[in-house]
Amino acid sequence: SQAREGTEILSRAATELRAERRLTMVHLGVQDGGGEATHQDDLEEQRDTTDGALTEAVALAERLEDGRDVEVNRNSALVTGAPDRLEALRSTVDARTANRGEALSGYGDLLGTLTDTVIALLHTTDGGENLTDAVLTRELLAAREEYATADALLAGVIAAERMTYEETAHFTFLTASYRATLDTVSHAMHPSVRAAHEALIQDDVWTRAEGFSRRVVTRPPVAQNDD
Repeated sequence: SQAREGTEILSRAATELRAERRLTMVHLGVQDGGGEATHQDDLEEQRDTTDGALTEAVALAERLEDGRDVEVNRNSALVTGAPDRLEALRSTVDARTANRGEALSGYGDLLGTLTDTVIALLHTTDGGENLTDAVLTRELLAAREEYATADALLAGVIAAERMTYEETAHFTFLTASYRATLDTVSHAMHPSVRAAHEALIQDDVWTRAEGFSRRVVTRPPVAQNDD
């Protein structure tokens, strides 16, 4: 179906864009820390991969723009403009006029466009149980993006060997938010997925990570250099 095909294509583009975002955060973090830009080749390679996936997404969006669903048309139009927005973002990264927070936000906006289009496509299948499925999918996609954003943020922090208080607060919000979402929607998950989730939250690694994120937000700010 159109919704299935569109979801697959847009999800691939989102996956590659997340990979590029993470490498970008590491690249900027190394620069912030005064190190050598050793990840430049990896970043350039990933950019090429992202472009390929985004080209497919744009071709899909151009087909969808002629449809009868208003939300699909509106979001598809935004997808067709994504390559130009991405190129502008990359230019600020390369010129070092964007900091880690601005880069994280810029990639987040682009990923939001892709996700919104997926949700619009899913809602074209609404009716009966499908409505619940679309709502659940939206919540899970949001949780996934919060997790990926937190991961990218932390990758940049580790590369820079410093974490600002704003980054601390943002990281903690993201991790708390996706945990809360998973807890809220766990009852609606497929039994096998719910079992996997329950096993995950009982795992020692998950417990330690949760404890770490809670401790991070309670640390007092350091006035010198806002570290």
